[in-house]
Amino acid sequence: MAWPSIPAMLSGTADGFGALTAIRDGGTELTYAELAQAAGEFGGALVESGLQPGDRVAIWCFNCAEWVVAVLGVFAAGGVLVPVNTRFKGHEAADMLHRSRAKVLVTVTDFLGTDYVTMLEGTGVDLPSLETVVIARGGASRDAVEWKSFTGRATAGALAEVERRSAALGPDDPSDILFTSGTTGVPKGVVMTHGRTLVVAADWPLMTGLTAGDVYLQVNPYFHMFGLKAGILASVASGATMLP
Repeated sequence: MAWPSIPAMLSGTADGFGALTAIRDGGTELTYAELAQAAGEFGGALVESGLQPGDRVAIWCFNCAEWVVAVLGVFAAGGVLVPVNTRFKGHEAADMLHRSRAKVLVTVTDFLGTDYVTMLEGTGVDLPSLETVVIARGGASRDAVEWKSFTGRATAGALAEVERRSAALGPDDPSDILFTSGTTGVPKGVVMTHGRTLVVAADWPLMTGLTAGDVYLQVNPYFHMFGLKAGILASVASGATMLP
C-alpha cells in the first residue's frame, strides 16, 4: 500500500492491527491502537509547546518505548526528526542541535553512567533555538520537563491540530535530517522526506518476510537509519512487535 505519510501508515496499521502488540519494553507493552494514541498525545504536547510544522525535534536517547512514541509523535505534529548518536559527546551533540536549529530535545539523564543534559550544558554552547528539553528516562534536570509532565500538556485543541497536520502531510514533506558520519569532513545534515522514508519502511518487510505478529528484536540503534527506518517504521508497516 502506498501511504502519503508516516502518520497515515501508523493510522492504517492501528486500524488493521490495533489489538496486536506494537512494542514490548520491560514492563511497558503497547498495542498498535495504544501506540497511535500515545504518539498523538506526544504530538499534542509538542503543538501545545509551540512546535510548528517543519520545526526540528532532536532525540538523543537509547532504544526504548519512549523513542518510538516520541518519533511517531514528532511526525504526527508535522515536525522533522534529528536523531543524535548516543555515543556523541556534548560538543558533537551541541553542533547538531545548533546547525539543525532544533526546537525540542528528547533525551535521558542516566544512560551508561552518562547524563546527557549535564554534558550538553557543560559545553557552554549557545543554543538559541532550543526551547524545550524532555527527559524520557532518568531523574529530573534543572530546566527540563519529565516525560509524563510533558505528555500531559496535550489539550483537546492540540490533539485536533495534530490530526489536521497529519492529514495535511504528503510524500514530499520533510521527515528527518540524518547527519553523515563526517569521516571526510564536517558531518552534513541530509534532509529526507516522508515518501523516500516510506520506501524503506515498505521494502524491508517484503525483503525479509516480516509480517504482522512477528517479534522483531531491534539491536540496531534507533538514531541510525537502519534502526529507525528498517526497524521502527518497518515494524509499523507490517504490524510486527518491536522488542528494543
